[in-house]
Amino acid sequence: MAQIQRSIRAGYYFDKTPAVGWVSFDISKGEATIYKQYKIAFQNAKKFIYIENQHLADVHLIDLMISALKRGVEIVYVVPWKSGILYVIKTELEAVKKWEQDRQKGIDSPEPHYADLFLRSFKELSKYPNFCLCGLAYLKQTGDQYASIYVHSKIAIVDDQWLTIGSANLVDISFQKDHTELNISIWDNATAKSLRNQLFSEHLHKDSSSLDAVEAVKTFQSIAIDNRKRFKENNSLQGHAFALDVSNYGDEFPHFVIPSYQPRLKTTSKI
Repeated sequence: MAQIQRSIRAGYYFDKTPAVGWVSFDISKGEATIYKQYKIAFQNAKKFIYIENQHLADVHLIDLMISALKRGVEIVYVVPWKSGILYVIKTELEAVKKWEQDRQKGIDSPEPHYADLFLRSFKELSKYPNFCLCGLAYLKQTGDQYASIYVHSKIAIVDDQWLTIGSANLVDISFQKDHTELNISIWDNATAKSLRNQLFSEHLHKDSSSLDAVEAVKTFQSIAIDNRKRFKENNSLQGHAFALDVSNYGDEFPHFVIPSYQPRLKTTSKI
């Protein structure tokens, strides 16, 4: 079964005209079915969660992932590691650090929007060996340096039973703020397993199709962790995936600069 989900902010659209053969829907009230699907999937995960996304920034979904980790669920989360997005993350991190310093000095300053993300969520994720944050890299034609593969996909696979793919990032602006998003979710073991096998083969240069799903995910984690050491030592990687330090995410590598970007505050609704 396949189903379309959307993120639509209330008050943005008003045309109730349905598709041919369908009933009218009051779109003016908005829709948050992508977010709802993610929550249900993470809450019910029993074996593994595999994610590729441009962001790791929704504290509510991270809390559900932490609950899953406590249940023994294996998680691999693939993100960009060197890009303008990471400059945004670093800028937000620096704003949180300054806010903490101000608080220690007794200075009353506005709380950064992502304070909870850096002060709690990332630190909590780093405690679990069954969580692996990963980046992707490729060897340049010169053969002496690895460069970033930018992750712009928005994919999640849970237990080889459910998958979603579309435009929604795992960040509040894709779920509850101003972005309009569209995803398709599929409930089919063969389809989910086939996509996972293809992605793992591409990222690891290793065929894991004969492995049990959990063993395949653990293999991904193991190779990524080993590749991290290789990457730091400038040695050849197996495939493209290497582990990142989630407790230091956004501050581990240099990034492109976006001079116009300003950190968000708790009262701000848009980037």
